[in-house]
Amino acid sequence: MAVAAGAAVVALSYALYALLREPFEPAGASALTAVAMALVALVIGLLFFGRAKPRHRDEAEDAGPVAALQQRALSLARAQPLIAIVAGLAGAYVLFRKPSLIALIGSTLLGMRTQKKKDQRRGLI
Repeated sequence: MAVAAGAAVVALSYALYALLREPFEPAGASALTAVAMALVALVIGLLFFGRAKPRHRDEAEDAGPVAALQQRALSLARAQPLIAIVAGLAGAYVLFRKPSLIALIGSTLLGMRTQKKKDQRRGLI
């Protein structure tokens, strides 16, 4: 479903660009298309973050320091959805500029998972 939605947004952006290419120059049409797609992303983000219910803070503190940080970040995103959208776009920009970061994050997450399994086998957790 998410892939279909993404494909629909890409198709919509191509159609909008083709529509705006005649009255404006290609540079102007691409700028207006980018602004329109940013507004679409903003509206979708506001709709989804507006419906989410924040969890109680006690649950996050009982789960551990990493989970508490994740809960605080999620509660901030729910309270300030525009900041969350801008932060997500900035993160995506950084990841597209430095693709090696994706491999670094993936290997770190995989290493955390395997370390947790090792600790469980040893009886440390």
